[in-house]
Amino acid sequence: MKNLSKQVVILDSISSPYIHQAIIILKSYPPGQHDKIIAEAERIVSSYFDRRAPDTNACSDNKILKSAVIFLSIALFVSSYFAFIK
Repeated sequence: MKNLSKQVVILDSISSPYIHQAIIILKSYPPGQHDKIIAEAERIVSSYFDRRAPDTNACSDNKILKSAVIFLSIALFVSSYFAFIK
């Protein structure tokens, strides 16, 4: 078994109500590059949140879908009722 040890960066001070920490596993750790690695890790986490932002409209899409299903169900019930009476 190989002796594998990885260097990690743990971001603790993320300004998100959902994320407590972000853990990034480094490919390599060049000495003297600590600040550059931290900045890159923060950029990656930030870009992830920027890509995920458009998903916030999913809730309104679900409300529209539920309203359409309810409306169509009522229309089906009413049309079945009148077809049964005739």
